[in-house]
Amino acid sequence: LDMMVKGALQCVKDSDIHENPADIRLDALLGRLVKSARLAGHEVGYQPTGVNVRGKPLALKRALGNLLDNALYYGARAEIAVREEAGSVVVEVRDHGPGVPEDALASLFDPYVRLSHGRDSNDSGMGLGLGIARGIVEAHGGRLELSNHPQGGLVALVRLPGQAICADGMFNETPRPPCP
Repeated sequence: LDMMVKGALQCVKDSDIHENPADIRLDALLGRLVKSARLAGHEVGYQPTGVNVRGKPLALKRALGNLLDNALYYGARAEIAVREEAGSVVVEVRDHGPGVPEDALASLFDPYVRLSHGRDSNDSGMGLGLGIARGIVEAHGGRLELSNHPQGGLVALVRLPGQAICADGMFNETPRPPCP
């Protein structure tokens, strides 16, 4: 009971981070997360893109960190990709684990929900990370979508609204050329 109460309080605290929006260099934010994971012995693939977004830096770090942590707990390795799509920036976090039964995908956002293979892989988790991540992404006007990859593993797509800001600080016009 004590762990559940602490988890609920942490969930509320982490999903309501009060900070001012700023331009966020995704390469720097994701690079720090990837470096930490690699130092801990995990295999993570990531190629810098030069794409920046506007948002709350600590909140987005928490959301993307939760997604990467899940990918590393439940998959043998993880890959992160950033791309632009019509009117949005997409951050994709893919693991190379067993995936999730299709009928269980929607319930993964519910507090304290953990699938049996998740409990076996990570006995310290409490089933709050995906819900926190979704709350943060939605607070930025975005969406967090989960799906199974056709070749195995789970894919988490973070779709953030608006134009990407290239490393040179210029907004891309539609149709957008790739950031240099």
